[in-house]
Amino acid sequence: MKKTTSIFRIVFWVLSFCYMSTAQAHHSIAAYFDQTKGVIIEVEIIDFRFINPHPYMAAFPLGNADIQLDLEMDNRWELEALGFTNETFLAGDKLRITANPSPYSSTDFYIIAIEHPRLGFRYEANVRELFELSEEPPSSD
Repeated sequence: MKKTTSIFRIVFWVLSFCYMSTAQAHHSIAAYFDQTKGVIIEVEIIDFRFINPHPYMAAFPLGNADIQLDLEMDNRWELEALGFTNETFLAGDKLRITANPSPYSSTDFYIIAIEHPRLGFRYEANVRELFELSEEPPSSD
C-alpha cells in the first residue's frame, strides 16, 4: 500500500510540475512574441475587444484590406488605470503602432506603442502613462 501511495505522489508532483510549466509559458509574452524585433505598422481598426487578460484589436494594414492583423495589448487592468474603455479604439480609427511580431504567425503582434490621432495620445506599454502626440516619450536609454 505504501509503495502505491509513493508512486501516486511522484506521478502527481511530476504532472503538477508539467502543468505549471505549461501554464507559465502560456502567459509569457516572450514565449510567443519576438521582443528583439519591433516593427512600425499603420493600421485601420476593424474590431477592439477590451477583454481580460489582454485586450485585443483586429486591424488591416493601411492600404491592404486583404490581410487581418491580430494585435494583443498589455493587460486590461493596466489599460483601465490609464482610462482606456471599450470606446478608446473604434472601427475605422487609423493608428500607428509599434509591435513585436510573432515568429509563429506573420499576422500576430504584441503592441508596445500606439499613436492615436483621433484622441491625440501616444501609449507606451509598461510606462503607465499616456503622452500627448506632441510630447516626446521618455528615453529608454
